This record gives sequence, C-alpha cells and structure tokens, in this order.
Amino acid sequence: MKPVLDAGVAVKFYLPEYYESEASRRPGGNHQFHAPELIFPGFSSVIWKNVRNGELIFEEGLEIIKAFLDFAMVTHSCHQTALSAFAGAESTGFDGL
Repeated sequence: MKPVLDAGVAVKFYLPEYYESEASRRPGGNHQFHAPELIFPGFSSVIWKNVRNGELIFEEGLEIIKAFLDFAMVTHSCHQTALSAFAGAESTGFDGL
C-alpha cells in the first residue's frame, strides 16, 4: 500500500482543524507517504492563508513550512502524475465532478 498525501491533509499534521484526529492517524510500520511535487506550493498556499487571516504569525508559518519540507515522503513528477491520473480516470470511468 502506498498512501498518497494531499496538501489539505498534510496541513492538518501541523494545524488544529476539523478532522485533525483523523489526519493524525498516520499509517505506521513501513508505510512511506507519496505525493506529487505540487504538494509544496499547495501546502505553502494554505499556510499563507492562515497568516493572512491572522491565525498564524509569519514566523510560525515559516517554521511550519520548513518542518514540512523536512517531512519524509516520496515526491513524484507532475508529468507522471498527470499521465497516471488521466489513465486512471479512463480505467474507472470517472467523469469529473
């Protein structure tokens, strides 16, 4: 099993929000998180919104981003992610939202 990490879930590792308890239940054992490269700007954007809204100060946001950059995960090229998502949508019959 290869758990894929989303920026919205990753933020919950660092900020208390709704469903924080679910996000804190990270897979144990030998699991390694996987994520597309775009997780980094997505994560940073969410943290910036928290700074802009006054929920964090700049320095706190910066520390959270630095900690996330050190988080152990396998990142994947967005090129391959796009191809995999496209092929997966075809194979499952996904027709969008």
